[in-house]
Amino acid sequence: MEDLLSRGHAAGASAQLLSAPEAERIVDSLQRFAVADVGSAKWLEQQAWVEQLNLQAQHNAREHADEFVKDLLVSLDKVSVLVHELLAIEVWKAKLLPLLHKHLARKVDSVTSYLLIVHEANLTKLLETVFFHDQALEAVEEDHLLELVDWCSRQLLYLNTQAYKDAAYVERTAKARLERA
Repeated sequence: MEDLLSRGHAAGASAQLLSAPEAERIVDSLQRFAVADVGSAKWLEQQAWVEQLNLQAQHNAREHADEFVKDLLVSLDKVSVLVHELLAIEVWKAKLLPLLHKHLARKVDSVTSYLLIVHEANLTKLLETVFFHDQALEAVEEDHLLELVDWCSRQLLYLNTQAYKDAAYVERTAKARLERA
């Protein structure tokens, strides 16, 4: 667990813009990880790579520059790897994180949970940027797209139902909610 924290901090700090050859090396190295491998040294390395790819893809899109990250992800057939990673994080959060909550509260600060959330956000944003282009959507297998749509549906369902589970929120009047905002 300490290994996860020390490497995760270092990985987050190393995000920088990439050249096309660097991005190609990184994209070519992306691989699918089993849920049990989340937090391993190789997974953390890939987490840092996804962060760098996301940063570069955002920069290229914002600057209307050559979107080589998107092109590489499509041409090297790695978009499905990103979808798989997004689903693996979802399973890890749903099945393993609840079992580790007490351990994390006693032994570790919240960096572990933070790394998972940041990785999920980076994957989501990278996929959003890539899927802005039709060629990326056409390059992904239909099963992976269906899984991604299901994931989006589950996230929206979660966001729309959590407020109703918060009793304090439900019991407040509309006027009280507006005053608090």
